[in-house]
Amino acid sequence: MNCAKFTLVLFLIVLLFTSLVAQDNQATNSKNVSLSNYSNQVLDNLPAPVIISPLNGSTNQSGNPLFCWSAVTGAASYRIMVATDANDLPLDPTSNTGGSSVVVNATPAETTFTPNYPLNAGVTYYWEVLARNSTQYGTWTSKYSFTTSTISNIVLGIDVSYYDGNIQWSNAANAGIQFTYIKATESTYSPDSKFLINSQGAVAQNIAVGAYHFATPLFSPAYYKPGYDHQNTVNDEVANFLNTARGVIGKDFLPPALDVEEQIVTFGNPYVWADPLEIMGAASLAQWIQSWASQVFQQTNIMPIIYCDQTYAAQLSPFLKGIMKLWIADWSHPAGHPNNSHWPDWPWIFHQWTDLGILGGLNGVDEDVFNGSLETFKNLITSTNEIPVPAVPSNFSLSQNYPNPFNPNTLINYSLAKEGNVRIIVYNSLGSKVATLVDGFKPAGNYSVQFNGRNLASGMYVYRLESGNYSMAKKCILLK
Repeated sequence: MNCAKFTLVLFLIVLLFTSLVAQDNQATNSKNVSLSNYSNQVLDNLPAPVIISPLNGSTNQSGNPLFCWSAVTGAASYRIMVATDANDLPLDPTSNTGGSSVVVNATPAETTFTPNYPLNAGVTYYWEVLARNSTQYGTWTSKYSFTTSTISNIVLGIDVSYYDGNIQWSNAANAGIQFTYIKATESTYSPDSKFLINSQGAVAQNIAVGAYHFATPLFSPAYYKPGYDHQNTVNDEVANFLNTARGVIGKDFLPPALDVEEQIVTFGNPYVWADPLEIMGAASLAQWIQSWASQVFQQTNIMPIIYCDQTYAAQLSPFLKGIMKLWIADWSHPAGHPNNSHWPDWPWIFHQWTDLGILGGLNGVDEDVFNGSLETFKNLITSTNEIPVPAVPSNFSLSQNYPNPFNPNTLINYSLAKEGNVRIIVYNSLGSKVATLVDGFKPAGNYSVQFNGRNLASGMYVYRLESGNYSMAKKCILLK
């Protein structure tokens, strides 16, 4: 081979080698870019949140626990999974599902979450949470465990607010409904015979029954205005109610009830709404309520109870305290978020909320939740006296702060079933500790502590009680 040919062959070999190396480098770079993107997408930019509550290994947790964790910068939402088998919780941060024992799989935007149904009693659960946004996933937290109380303390009930005689009461019983209030009469309507049909259907399923009157106090002559659709005296409304509901008033039934709130006063297009509390004032409205309730009591020997929202309760309580019970029926309370706490001056027996699709075959109902047994519920609402607070509580509890939202002070009540070291710590939405309210040994008993947010910014905060194996957290809003 002469020199010229050798040089040409050598040139071609070098050119081919250079091309192959370039292609390999391009593929390697492409692979590295892909791995880098995945690393940024999954791991680098969104760290795992810090779990605040329930603490790992905690026991005697509520069936409706408040899960809370620290905020992650850049997160648009979070994914939380809860399962009865730790192995069913995923390791892959991009996974949207877990194993068969997963009972909660949600993507809340906030750093707190409560399931919309109670967890089973006496069961150990495992949970984890990660941060995410439209292009990124964080890493899962460590798997934390907690065990719910061995005693189920959730009693479910419903309020039937429409005259529907086709309600499937067997479905209600199968869904765990233990009590019901059925609307017997309303200021703007004549009584409907389907009240009796519904009452009989519920009784046949061993569901405790009570009747309530949906009242419009502004229809009373003293406050009636031209254009309102009706004008009724208190005597007329009591007679109308008792004639309809007398069949379910007595010792075997729940006490009769009165629902007082903002009302429709003119049925047209559009409806005209009016607020009795604003127009009548708290003193006059309380007097109207007492007049209705006293007449019912005189004719039945049973003291009625009152439905109202938190605003009404706060203003009516000074006039009705020690006379009759106020039930907080808070229509703005979000579905699936029962809060079984109590207010200082009146029993907070249950929340109502609208969730028409939760029970198959039931339409026009609101679901109620009571924290206790059905017998306790009956005894509590039947009593006309203030409920005494036991010297030594039987359970640990942490109440919702009052007022809430607050500025700058709020009161937190808590109960200790056993003596021991107690801590109540307040965290901001980032999971940073901002205040220690209690830190020391306390005997068993009922306590109150004040939280002052004077030096804190407006926003959501979480306060957590720890004592032995018990821990509980609730959120509060500082609004300046």
